Amino acid sequence: MSPTIILSVLITTYNRVRFLETTVSLFVSQIMSGGFADSVEVVIGNDASSDGTEEYLNELRAKYQFVKIINHPKNLGLSGNIEKIADMARGEYIWHFGDDDLIKEGAFSRVLRVIRNNAPNYILINTINIES
Repeated sequence: MSPTIILSVLITTYNRVRFLETTVSLFVSQIMSGGFADSVEVVIGNDASSDGTEEYLNELRAKYQFVKIINHPKNLGLSGNIEKIADMARGEYIWHFGDDDLIKEGAFSRVLRVIRNNAPNYILINTINIES
């Protein structure tokens, strides 16, 4: 039986591999240091990028079991991309990010703590937890 996924982090991207690398590295760092690899997943939808994004994502998928990737063969647009990765998500909760959204240190564990302690129906997170 596979572990229960509490949180699916959904990241949409299109032709911004350098931004994506930074965003993903912040998530991976917090997931690994917090010991969350068995209870979370990162689902990334690549909207037919032509800038090396697919190659980066394939390397990432090989390195981290909690990272799920979909490389769309054609551009679906933001809403189509979100729909596809939301369908792939296995988490009880989802948290959407763009490829240039940077998470503040400690924000990930704080969100998981709120979920585990309160089991809310909905969480609205403002930019106080995000760095830009």
